[in-house]
Order: sequence, then structure tokens, then C-alpha cells
Amino acid sequence: MAEVRVAYPARGSASGLVLLFGAIIAVSALYWPTVASIGKRWITDPTYSHGFLVGAISLWLCWRTWRSGALEGARGSWVGLAATLAAGLAWLLAAAASIQVIQQLAVPAILLGAIWAIFGWRGFWALLIPLGVLYWVLPAWDYLRPPLQGLTVEAVGVALDFLSIPAFIHGYYVELPNGRFEIVAGCSGLHFFMAAGAL
Repeated sequence: MAEVRVAYPARGSASGLVLLFGAIIAVSALYWPTVASIGKRWITDPTYSHGFLVGAISLWLCWRTWRSGALEGARGSWVGLAATLAAGLAWLLAAAASIQVIQQLAVPAILLGAIWAIFGWRGFWALLIPLGVLYWVLPAWDYLRPPLQGLTVEAVGVALDFLSIPAFIHGYYVELPNGRFEIVAGCSGLHFFMAAGAL
């Protein structure tokens, strides 16, 4: 008689889940002013309004990684601890120099370093994408507004040329026979760029 085997979905241990979400909560608590500054931008700036959704997806991906059993049998790493301390030092120096964007960039790195220290290389690679996706919703992308705005100007110029519409373009201004308009920072496509990158 043939043996019937039932395959159950893998499940991570409760201790792995506690360590994973404990690390997320601990880093968020320790660096709360920086985390709060990121959340404030998500609330007040429409460009970053998808931040809470990406954050929720990141947590769900972390839970799914744990649920798959990918963190089972993982061992801690001294290299991960060193990476955590290096990222923490970068945050500390940025805080001393009042450079908020560096502080914001350092927090996910600190979290990834802590995961690396707790779960070793296996945990680092398993959680790199779930936690790394947070970089797509950090305010550091503001620095891309001018080059993306410039690309929008170039695209408008190509489109007008293709349509044989006479135009004079200087800077972010486009002059047509019957009017003049400005390609403002909101037309840079930064929100689309960030959302597409996160996706």
C-alpha cells in the first residue's frame, strides 16, 4: 500500500519571531526621533504618502520570511554586530552634525545589522529585501528631484519637437506661441520613481 504524505507549510519557531520583531521594535524605540521624522514626512509630503503602505508590506514580508522557516537554525554573527555598531556610529556622527538625512539612512542599516548579528548570514540574506525595501520611502530621494525634473524637461522638448510645436525651453520654463509654463518639482516624477522602485 502506498504511503500518503501530507506536506504542511513550514513554520518558524516562536523564539525566532520574538527575536525578529523584538529587533524591529528595539531599533525603532532606540532611534524613535529619527523614525518619527520619517513618519512625519510620510504624513505631510504627498511624494512619500505611500510610505506607510511600504512599511506594512515590509513587516508582512518579514513575517512571511519567518513563517517559511528561513530563519531556523541560523547562528549569530560577530560581523553583523560590527556592522550594527558601524551604522550606529554613522547615525551618532550625523546626529552630532544635525544631518537628518544621514540619520534616516542609518536606521534601516542599523536594523539590518542587528538582524545580521542575531540570525547571521542566513537571516541577513533572507531579510535583505523585506527590510531593504524601506530605503525606497526615505526622504533621501529628495536629492533626485532636480535631475528628474531635468529629464521631464527633456521629455517635454522631445514631445513638442515630435508634434512640430515651436517652443523655446530655458531652464524649467517652456515658452509656446500662446503661453508659457514652468515644469515644477512636482512634475519630476519622483513619487512614481519611488513607488515603482519599491514595487
